[in-house]
Amino acid sequence: MTDSPPDLSPFPPTAPPPRAVAPGLYLVATPIGN
Repeated sequence: MTDSPPDLSPFPPTAPPPRAVAPGLYLVATPIGN
């Protein structure tokens, strides 16, 4: 999970992106939920 490219978001791959989306959406939109 630490192999995620930093250009996706300035935040560490260990934390979900602060986006206003549904919990199910951000889960499938990030490598964390996959």
